[in-house]
This record gives sequence, structure tokens and C-alpha cells, in this order.
Amino acid sequence: EVSFLESGRAGTNLNEIQNKFFSAYKEAWISLYKDKAHDTFDDNFDTASTKGKDIPETLEKAFHETYGISISKLGGVMRFLNEYSFQNEQSYMQVPVSKVVDLIKKNFEDHISTNEVNAGIDLLSIKFRGKAISKPPSPFDFSDIIPWGYNRRLSYIQRPLIIWSIDGVDHALWTPRHIIQSWGFLNSLISSTRLKVPENSPLKAVMSKVSKDR
Repeated sequence: EVSFLESGRAGTNLNEIQNKFFSAYKEAWISLYKDKAHDTFDDNFDTASTKGKDIPETLEKAFHETYGISISKLGGVMRFLNEYSFQNEQSYMQVPVSKVVDLIKKNFEDHISTNEVNAGIDLLSIKFRGKAISKPPSPFDFSDIIPWGYNRRLSYIQRPLIIWSIDGVDHALWTPRHIIQSWGFLNSLISSTRLKVPENSPLKAVMSKVSKDR
């Protein structure tokens, strides 16, 4: 509604504009995003068979020996986190870590152990560590925390789960769109052999061999 003030200037009811226009626009945008994310979900999480190329067994084994979970199961964990978000119709999720573990074990398509789930969550998680530019925790180095660096092991793009404590209980926060982006980025690092892995690890040896054979 537009009206004229005593000064002769045109005035508007900001609350009315907020409630009738911007709120409606926000709801429509969120609905459109959810529909698009749902329709393109399988394109982002295609299995190896639909791509026509399986993950090499040596790479799967080396990844599991290095991180405690295979690449395919890690992808399954990330897929579940997305599906759970859509099932609850939430643009972001905040769930106790213990509940996330139980949900993944209960709903995972194949068998997955508690140790594998915990390993996957640990690999995908970033936690509060005080000052952003501080001494990196072991086994990371300074290149993993500098904001302008690329391919940082402690970056949000590589670790899409934010973990923090609420009343002494660890909670996980994630958004489905970022999970998709993180999965794509992880795949690109692995396929290009640019993924930073521990020295003298089984995965390091396999990726070095792949790189030399190109």
C-alpha cells in the first residue's frame, strides 16, 4: 500500500511489503530450489555403474586402509545426508552426531560398521579450533589452514560437516547443496590425483602409481 506523508512524499508500509512480497518470494525460491535439487539428485550422486566405470578395487582398498572407509561408502554416507535433508524438507540440518551415526547405520543400503560411519564423519567434519590462523592440529600443516590456499585439507569445501558442542553434546550441521558440491570436489581431486593424503599411506602409493601411468 502506498500513501502520501504530510511532507508530500510517498510512503510505504515496510512491514506489509516484507510480509506480502519478500516472504512470498523467499518461500517460492526455496520451493524452486528444493524441486530442482530433488529432480537432479541422481545426477550428482550417480553410482559407478551408471557412469560406466567402476572405482578401481585397488583404489577402494587403499582409501579404506588409509581413512577407515571406502570411497563408495563415503559417497553413500554423503548421499544419505542429502536424502535425509530432503525427507525433512529442510535447507539445512542440525542433528546430534550420535543420532547421525545411528541413522546412517539403520538406513544404509549395504552393510556399514560403526567404525566406518565414524571414520566417514571424521573425514567430512571441520571443528572449532580457536583462531582461524593458528597452529594447525596434527597431522595437518600450515598450508591446510591459510584462507587463500587451494586444496586445503581443513577447508569447508572438503569438510562439509560443521561439528560443535551444544550443552556438551556434539552436533553436526550441514546443507544439502554444499554436500553435493563437496562430493563433486572430492571426486575431482581423486580423479586428478591431487588429493592430499598422508605420506607413506597405502592411498599415497596407489595415487602416485596412477599419476605415473598417465
